[in-house]
Amino acid sequence: MKIKHFLIILFFLSFKAQSQTVITFDSPVENKNFNKGDTVWLIATVKSSSALHEVNAAVCLNNDSTMILQSKNYHTHGSVQAIKMFFIVPTIEPTIYRFVVKTMDHGYNISAEQQRVFKTNSVEVKPTNKPSKKKSKKKK
Repeated sequence: MKIKHFLIILFFLSFKAQSQTVITFDSPVENKNFNKGDTVWLIATVKSSSALHEVNAAVCLNNDSTMILQSKNYHTHGSVQAIKMFFIVPTIEPTIYRFVVKTMDHGYNISAEQQRVFKTNSVEVKPTNKPSKKKSKKKK
């Protein structure tokens, strides 16, 4: 009976090891700073040793993961999913964003999740006002 339990445990462990999901980010670079109006390319690849079901990519605020600013859902039964989307930075205020990628099985249980942080913390640069040269009026 002990051998039977051992074989069952071994079977489940080997099944779990076979269904690994790897999320790789190509863009943006971790902790990169952006300015207002910049286009941030959100590029990632999801690879799994078994068929995927749902892949969700989202941009949310760092301190509030329920504040989703943009998202895209991919329904697939393949083992590889490419993600390519963009986000335009809306503010100059110091803000931290998270690019979050999640995979879900048929029961909508999260099977893998990874994130990449990017931010805006630059201050709007105002052009310097150089004193203009005034033309002197010649007196007649």
